[in-house]
Amino acid sequence: MDIHWFPPSPGEVKVNVHGATLPAPAANGNTTGMGSVIRRANGGMASSISGTIPNLTPVENQLAAIHIGMKRAYEEACKKVIVETDNLEAFGMLKFQHNGISTTARNIIQQIKILKKDKVWKCKIRYVYPRRNRVATYLALLGADLFGRLFLSFEPLGRAAELMDMDVGLGFHDPRYQEVQMNGDEMELFDQALDEGWGAPNGPGHAAQFMNSAGLHGMQVGVAQGEMEIHDLIYEDELSEEEEGDDPVVMMG
Repeated sequence: MDIHWFPPSPGEVKVNVHGATLPAPAANGNTTGMGSVIRRANGGMASSISGTIPNLTPVENQLAAIHIGMKRAYEEACKKVIVETDNLEAFGMLKFQHNGISTTARNIIQQIKILKKDKVWKCKIRYVYPRRNRVATYLALLGADLFGRLFLSFEPLGRAAELMDMDVGLGFHDPRYQEVQMNGDEMELFDQALDEGWGAPNGPGHAAQFMNSAGLHGMQVGVAQGEMEIHDLIYEDELSEEEEGDDPVVMMG
């Protein structure tokens, strides 16, 4: 099964959030990081948050990431919001009653529920697979590595833009995959090659061979005996699209 991020419907935004707890302190001494990204229906980013809140337990950090992401969407006057977390423990604390949790966790949960019930918007909170949440995870780890507090950005940080492009099928940012326009020197060399006959019928190179075999410019090319016409082999088809429903566990307002 192909698991990746799916965009929201037109008129909605998605807020992907993640709270990372490091197995060992980062070089700057951080033990946690937090990431949040608000994205539109076209996959583009409205804003993101990356950084750390010191002295939180792992689950407190995950709960705080949910609240910070929600609060940012609320402050940006988003009216229809889907919040996605990949932490099942934090999601379960929001959905079910829990005893024995810390005061900090209980306070964050209360703030999330108060904000979620506000009548000026509609907000859903979902649990999703981690592979649907890569941008938020990247921002959380980047924040743990580099920042001493939370920072708001309206441009993608680091390689977040590449991850977002991969989410919507726009590919990698590897320079080998990026097309560019020819500069002056490259255009001059190209013109020189054309003058030498490259790419023209009876000229050197593979493109010229193709021109010769394609029957262009008055050159007659017959079909070999017993060879099937190409239209006998070609058929049209469409790639089937799998409809993705909502994840099975959804907190509705």
